[in-house]
Amino acid sequence: MPDWKTESTSKKEGTTANNDGLAFQVLLVVCLTVYVVTAIWLLLRSYCLAYSSLASGATDPAIANVSPQDSMERRLDCLERVAPTKPFKIWWLSIQTIRSPLKQSDHIFTCSICLDKVRKKDPIHTLQCHHVFHRECLENWFLGFHNQCPMCKKPFFEELDMSPECAV
Repeated sequence: MPDWKTESTSKKEGTTANNDGLAFQVLLVVCLTVYVVTAIWLLLRSYCLAYSSLASGATDPAIANVSPQDSMERRLDCLERVAPTKPFKIWWLSIQTIRSPLKQSDHIFTCSICLDKVRKKDPIHTLQCHHVFHRECLENWFLGFHNQCPMCKKPFFEELDMSPECAV
């Protein structure tokens, strides 16, 4: 006499195992689909943002007709407005006060961009954060589309004061 009870129990166990495997496969497909759709959306979004910023710059007649040399000169004018060039000796005399901690210094400063000494006759830029750099060093840094101090990362310009030609 066949054991009907044992046979039906083993069929239920096999069906449950098949259902678990199927559920795992469906879950895996859903997760992969969500991942791929999200990745495609992020790529398209970054492409559209980059394209729209390029397109808006190209349609602005003030920006579209500017030569690279004019653009560099405009950017250097922006830097000159916030950090005028002056000889190191004049800057040194201007900061000497009775309570200045630099008064005790031995006049030796190092430009943190080129790591060379700043000499008394060297033209310098002093940023709002009071960091001192050789004129050529800071101008090259700035023309490399860096709008912040190389030492402390403080922005050269306040967001409200920054004109379009100074922007990165």
